[in-house]
Amino acid sequence: MSKVRQKMKASKKANELISSALWVASCGLGNGAKYNTARQNLEDYIAELEREVTVRKEHATKLLENIEKLDAIGQRQFSRIAELEAESERFTVHSDIERQDDKSPNDTQTQKFVYGKEREE
Repeated sequence: MSKVRQKMKASKKANELISSALWVASCGLGNGAKYNTARQNLEDYIAELEREVTVRKEHATKLLENIEKLDAIGQRQFSRIAELEAESERFTVHSDIERQDDKSPNDTQTQKFVYGKEREE
């Protein structure tokens, strides 16, 4: 087994094609029809893998673009949430101050007035 094959893990199909090519080469059939067929099979498989890699790279690129778009949307949403929370907090503080004012005694009123019907005697 060659050092290249030992270092890399290949699929079952790749191993079969490589084994076939190595067998043909080891039999001294380096220029015959079997050799050409084995070589063409390997070249075809390499081309197929290269196409697949290209398609997967394109797909990965599109996925990364979508992730970047979603990240930007998420950042805008987090910013808007922070704005709304700050605004809500301002209203809560203002409301709490008004409630405290409502509960405090009105020191400007010196007399009590009772409203009602006058009685007829």
